[in-house]
Amino acid sequence: MELTRVERWMLSNQLWILEALYPNEAESLAQDRKALEEGYALNYDWGIEHIYQDELSVDDCKEVFEILDMHWMMQNAYREHGGIEGLKEKDLSFKGFDGNHETRFMSYVRYVIEDLKQYESLNIDADGFNSHSPMLSRYLDMVSHWRECEDKHNLTPDDVLRILGR
Repeated sequence: MELTRVERWMLSNQLWILEALYPNEAESLAQDRKALEEGYALNYDWGIEHIYQDELSVDDCKEVFEILDMHWMMQNAYREHGGIEGLKEKDLSFKGFDGNHETRFMSYVRYVIEDLKQYESLNIDADGFNSHSPMLSRYLDMVSHWRECEDKHNLTPDDVLRILGR
């Protein structure tokens, strides 16, 4: 990571403040501050290891919301219609994302549900939101069918079956 002298100065000032606010972390923060002040470029990243390098784009975040909306609408349709022939409620559970290959999506779902408190009533069949197998392409295929529904907010049993590919 390359930082200008002014950027290093601003970050150093922030670390001085954090050292005062968090005495239990002061030693580690002081090490990070010293690396910035003395220009040890190799060590700049060490203080931000907890910050993800890759962002999840706005479009990817919107896809996650659309996937969660779709699952919520299918689960809602199942309840409103008193079930759907050939399906169990568990068939409509959100399975999560693969922790090995879709990690950023899995983390974002966790953030949306646990931190933002959205979709808390969604039935989830995942180990910590981890599906343990890739799901994104499957979800995107399902979303494309959901978008084609006449009223995607009031699904019929046939709509749900079509979304699921049955």
